[in-house]
Amino acid sequence: MDKPILKDLDLKADCRYALVVAISKRARAIVDKGQGNPDYKPVIQAMHELSDDDYACTTHYDKE
Repeated sequence: MDKPILKDLDLKADCRYALVVAISKRARAIVDKGQGNPDYKPVIQAMHELSDDDYACTTHYDKE
């Protein structure tokens, strides 16, 4: 399993900060729930899941 190209993942989020937050939250959920594949790191697995549209990166902005 290769790392997904960051250029392709950039299209899934409004900004890189939101992308990093979404991937890190999913990676933490993978570790906490024991859903991880022992052959791959949770962050790489989360990146692949986002690339495959298994979950979505959503952002909520507070408008004043």
